[in-house]
Amino acid sequence: MHTDPRCSLRLVPGALLITLAMSCGGGSSPAGPSPQSPPPAAAPTLSAVSPGRGATGGGLGLTISGSNFAAGASVSIGGIAATGVTVASATSITATTPPHAAGAADIVVTNPDGQSGRLTGGFNYETPASAPPAVSSVTPSSGPVGGGTSVSIAGAGFTSGATVSFGTAAASSVSVTSTTAITAVAPSGNAGKVDVVVTNQDGQTGRLIEGFTYVASGPPPPPPPPVPGPAAPTLSGVSPLSGPTAGGTAVTLSGTGFVSGATVTLDGTPASNVSVANATTITATTPAHAAGAVDVVVTNPDGQSGRRSGGFTYEAPAPPPSPVVVVTITSAGVSPPSLTISPGTRVRFVNNDAVPHEMSSDPHPSHVACPVLNQVGLLLAGQSRETGAFTAIQTCGYHDHRDPDDPKWSGTIAIK
Repeated sequence: MHTDPRCSLRLVPGALLITLAMSCGGGSSPAGPSPQSPPPAAAPTLSAVSPGRGATGGGLGLTISGSNFAAGASVSIGGIAATGVTVASATSITATTPPHAAGAADIVVTNPDGQSGRLTGGFNYETPASAPPAVSSVTPSSGPVGGGTSVSIAGAGFTSGATVSFGTAAASSVSVTSTTAITAVAPSGNAGKVDVVVTNQDGQTGRLIEGFTYVASGPPPPPPPPVPGPAAPTLSGVSPLSGPTAGGTAVTLSGTGFVSGATVTLDGTPASNVSVANATTITATTPAHAAGAVDVVVTNPDGQSGRRSGGFTYEAPAPPPSPVVVVTITSAGVSPPSLTISPGTRVRFVNNDAVPHEMSSDPHPSHVACPVLNQVGLLLAGQSRETGAFTAIQTCGYHDHRDPDDPKWSGTIAIK
């Protein structure tokens, strides 16, 4: 790499990256754009505090309004930390005043990043002798227009004998329980918000603007909608799909919504050994039933059911195997040459001769009298093969198609 001795590199620190700048001769050129630092969070601002005055002893609940308040912010009044600070939102903080000498005091909100906002002279501390009452909250804050709502009023500077009004109407049963608490009963009023005013005997007042809301009575609210019950079960599969008519087949049912205690029926006949493994699996044993496809039904204890149409097939037992009678072929001929069998019997021809034989039904060469004999076909030395079952009552003659004129390869089978 060739470098110009007139050029030099220097590191220019940025907020997130380091930018290389090259100086050549009397000028310099940055190696690339320098990324901008992200803008800092906005500092908090204070626009109002309520109430704006209180006793020098502190203990008054305040609501501070503004913007850009961050969780974890702190509040000081006249340089003294407030207590009970809660950041309700980016625009509202509640706190409790600390003790302070009489006079106006700045309110400062400081976010965790160190940025702060100030409301100059935002709160005025007054000596107890001259401080008017302050109202910070009314609980509950609403009630019917007919009145009669028992409320608790919190604040500061309440004196014995103080009165309470909601709008212009006087409250009843007023009781000053302490300098910071009053109980009273709201009078009747018109629907909407009203100020709550506490007036001490010296004529000084404290007001909570729109501190109580009168609610017009109306029809009772509709009852809540019924809580939906559990869904009906669904049946998506049965395994195995078939079994004998005698029953006793262990089956596994797949689906959804199965509930403990569910029952299983096949074409209305209850299954046995029903076990609900979980909401998607049931095992059971099939009852006896006639041959054919049947519906499988799962019924939960609440009566809801799920059905799989033709979900299981009962199969008739296979018929017992037909009896078999053996005819042996040797060089001496067929043995025995004559047989008497019952309907349904089959005959197996065994070729123990050294040469092939092809046993066929009479007459030769059409072989049509007893076609079932023709199933034997060509037998090589050592081979054997069965006929089908003889069902008709008759006598069937047979011979060796390869040597039809030699009587030793002929015989009869009587079906009786």
